[in-house]
Amino acid sequence: MATLIDNPKRARQLARAIASDLTLYHEPKILEGIANDSLFEAMAAEIKEG
Repeated sequence: MATLIDNPKRARQLARAIASDLTLYHEPKILEGIANDSLFEAMAAEIKEG
């Protein structure tokens, strides 16, 4: 089970790390989603997984 992060600074750091990992491992899918104006739909599974 995930641990609750109640420190805003730590939450931002974790969010940046997750976004960086998504960008690193899914760049083609992100570019396709941007081009088709469907980024969140294209990345829904990856965003949910985090």
